Amino acid sequence: MGRLLLVKVDVEGKGSNMGQKAKRENRELLAALAQPQTSEIPIAPALPHDEIRRRAYEIYLERGGERGHDLEDWLRAELELRAI
Repeated sequence: MGRLLLVKVDVEGKGSNMGQKAKRENRELLAALAQPQTSEIPIAPALPHDEIRRRAYEIYLERGGERGHDLEDWLRAELELRAI
């Protein structure tokens, strides 16, 4: 079975020989880690579903009407239309 390891961290430096500077740095680090992390991710504009559906159907027909590739066709159609 797995084991659980508990670690006690003295972030304030109480009971240690940690200097004031190190204590302050620890507090600053903890404050920075507590801030919500956000990153900007570019979002591509939405394509009209009618255009995607039309192109996906064309891809389906180009393959000879072979069934079972609807998601693949849709994603390929989206990719092609975004490249235009």
